Amino acid sequence: MPNKYKYKPATPRSPLEIMRRDLHAQAPSLNVMEQLMERAEDIVFCIKNRSGQYLAINDTLLRRTWLHAQSQILGRTTREVFPALLAAGYKQQDAAVFRSGTAIRDRQETITSRDGTLGCYRTDKCRCAPRTAGSSRSPRLHVTCVSRNWRAKPCFPKSPSTADSVISRPSAGSLRR
Repeated sequence: MPNKYKYKPATPRSPLEIMRRDLHAQAPSLNVMEQLMERAEDIVFCIKNRSGQYLAINDTLLRRTWLHAQSQILGRTTREVFPALLAAGYKQQDAAVFRSGTAIRDRQETITSRDGTLGCYRTDKCRCAPRTAGSSRSPRLHVTCVSRNWRAKPCFPKSPSTADSVISRPSAGSLRR
């Protein structure tokens, strides 16, 4: 008679689930921060790993993209989510923070909105090196980014001659996995 209570192994976790679990195990306070920022209306919040993949985002960042669910962004890079010109700037900032360890404070940057308009934001980025207490292994580094709306109206008017070339969406091929 077969044993109906046979042990079933846990479902394999995706690489993203493993990265998020490790992040929250190393720095439980980031989980609290993520929860606090989840519904902040005028603050863009994200955590990225050294590879530039989004590990945590809030709804405000989601509304700055043309995507409709956080699951479509988590695990992707800025290049896969934002227009090329903007993504290159974000990647450059992240690399500088990782390389030097020096935080970026009150930097004005441009962020798109879902309708294609460009807005001005003040951005802070810092390197986070969570370490589990008593652990001898080197910490995994992450960038935490918080951006605040700087003006109530868009910085730049949307015009075919300038903004459209900046805000063109990533190609569909870049979103395939």
